[in-house]
This record gives sequence, C-alpha cells and structure tokens, in this order.
Amino acid sequence: MRKVTTIVMALFTIWTLAVNPARAQSDIVVESSTADYSFGQRVTFRLKASSVDPINKVNLFFSVQGLKDDTAVPISLEPSPHITLDYAQSLMEQNVPPFATITYWWELYDTAGRYKESEKNDLYYADNRYDWNRIQAQREGINWDVYWVQGDVSFGQAALNVAVKSLNDIERELQGDQPGQIRIFIYPSEQDLRSALNLAGYDWAGGQARPELGAILVGIPNTLTAPSQMERAIPHELTHLLVYEATDHRLNGVPPWLNEGLASLNERRPDSERQVLLEQALDQERLLPLEALCAPFPQDENTARLAYAQSASVVSYLRQIHGSSVIRELLAVYADNADCEAGVIRVLGTNLKGLDSAWRADLAQQGQTIVALKNSAAWLALGALMALLTLPFLDLSSRRH
Repeated sequence: MRKVTTIVMALFTIWTLAVNPARAQSDIVVESSTADYSFGQRVTFRLKASSVDPINKVNLFFSVQGLKDDTAVPISLEPSPHITLDYAQSLMEQNVPPFATITYWWELYDTAGRYKESEKNDLYYADNRYDWNRIQAQREGINWDVYWVQGDVSFGQAALNVAVKSLNDIERELQGDQPGQIRIFIYPSEQDLRSALNLAGYDWAGGQARPELGAILVGIPNTLTAPSQMERAIPHELTHLLVYEATDHRLNGVPPWLNEGLASLNERRPDSERQVLLEQALDQERLLPLEALCAPFPQDENTARLAYAQSASVVSYLRQIHGSSVIRELLAVYADNADCEAGVIRVLGTNLKGLDSAWRADLAQQGQTIVALKNSAAWLALGALMALLTLPFLDLSSRRH
C-alpha cells in the first residue's frame, strides 16, 4: 500500500510540473556574482542571473570595512529572463582605504513579484600596483604581518622589531587592550604612500593608522636613514591603534592635541626640529591657541608641523606635572563622550585657556633655562680655553723654579 501511495505522489508531482513548469523554477537564480578593481580608480561589480519571468529590478549593495553605512545603488536595466550586468563604482567618491575589505551583494525582483537576495561576497582591496614582500610572526599574543616593497627580509625584520618594542612601551602607559592582529605596510617612499592614501588635504603626511583595519601604512625608503625613519613613523602610528583600543574604539572623540601629541611623544627618534619650532613661535608670538588644536590640524604644512610640536609639548607637560595616569584619565573621559573642553575640566579642574596659560608659562621658563645653560656653556668654554692657553706659561714657570 505504501508503494502505491509513493508512486501516486510521484506521478502527481510530475504531472504538476508538466502542467505548470514555472513552479519548478520559482526562484530567481544568481548564476554568478564577482568584482574586480583598478586600484585608486574604480571597482566593477558583475552579475549574471535568470528567472522564468523577466527580472525588472536590481539593487546593488556594498559596504567598506571601517565605514558604518552601506551603499545602495539601483541598477537600470531592460526587463529580461536572463541578465548580465556590469556596474563600475568610482573609488574616489567612496574614499575606500587601501587594504580594506569591500563586502557586496544584490537584491533582484522579477515581474511575477519574486524577490532574491544574493549571498554576500568579499573583495580585498589591496594595493596591487606593487609586489609585496611579507613576514609573519606572533609576539606578545599579537599576530603581526609586515609587508614591504624594497629590500630583503632584514628590512622587514627591522620594522617588526621596532614595532614590537614600541607597542610594549606604549601599552605600559595606556594599559588598555591590545589588538589581536596588526598589519604594517611599508611603501617605498612617502610619495608612493600619498598616492595610495589620497588623504583629504594631508598630502604631506608620512603615515596613516587605520585602527578599524588593524593596520598602519608608512612610507620608508630602503636607504641608510630607514632605521631612524622606522623609529619615528611606526611608533607614532601604533600609538593611534592603541588609543583606539583604550577608548573602546572611540578614537574620533579624542581631541587631536591629545591623540597626535601622545603619538609624537612615543616616537623613538623624535623630530629634532620641534623644539626649534616652538622656540621660534614663542619668540614671534605665533603659538596656536590650544582650543584650535581641538579641531583637525591645519592643512598648511608649516602650521600643521607647529600643531604637532605644540601638542607633543602639552602632553609632555601634563606627564611631568601629573604623571602618566592623567593620560589614561583623559582618554577615559573622552571615550565617555566628553567634548574637548569638558574633558580637561573634569580631569584637570581647569579649562582649556587655563591649561594653555600654564603650559605657555612652563614653555617660557624652559626657554629661559635653555638660554641660561647656553650662556653658562659659553662662559665655561671660554674659561676652558683660557686655562688651556695659560698651561704652557705655568709649565714654563715651574721649569724655571
């Protein structure tokens, strides 16, 4: 009896499909969904799909790693049971950072009212203009990937050594979480880096941190100066990654004077010109108000360098007066959505103008001390010279005796 029932049901199914074949193919079928790109120019999304009834509406969706909002693009097409689409999206408009992942998918509709959402696919947006060398390592619970273009493995190893040592030193002060993975991309020059980043006005910058990607990008040529450049650029950008973790991924709430000042101070080979810039600006009354450093730094290179120098000096002043704990307290209140002024008031008990005045007074005192030391050094040098000049006469006098 069961065999008879099974046969009857099978015959009924075959008859149903023969009478109404559309039911056998009721779903919209996505035959292929791919994407490729030309770095810095465009990404092209490609789709092939079919349905019994004409497909008359298609929407493309894509998201960029590190950016919050998805992008939706309605695609114009002639209704057809079989469609082949190519859609080119300008990367300049989307500001897609190098080495981010682009996730994309499709929505399709046909004239019978059917709906289909495709699977999500990932496109890794690497800077494929270069042949990258790579070393991997695990240090202090972190998976490290170092990529570089010029030089042998010793170049990449040197960068890794600087990074691991710097991260440990920075973490001791911030005492926050560490990222599970860090990738370092070393371009063969700052010019090459600039062309890749296409920074919005910061074309002179020597590096960039992408905390949401767990990556830093720097431009360091494989020359005799490479070690010193590594010791400046890599710790600077790593600081931004650790500040990102210390603020529970609320890096945008940290004022630039604190974020960049801390990063500049953590450089293992500081810029020797910073003190000169500060002294000149102090003498010429060109110091920037601290309030102005709550906003993104100026695009003008000279003014921006002064902004970095001032920020480093202010953070150094806070360290000297209050210790490293004050840095953690400030980061905590800014992670708690305090604005630039409110964070200073809550932690230091003074406003931005009060902090600015105290720092300027300390800077002026430092300048006077430096001048006094220089004068003392000049007199000491003159005294030493006079002593050297009188030694022969003393020796001659002793011989006569």
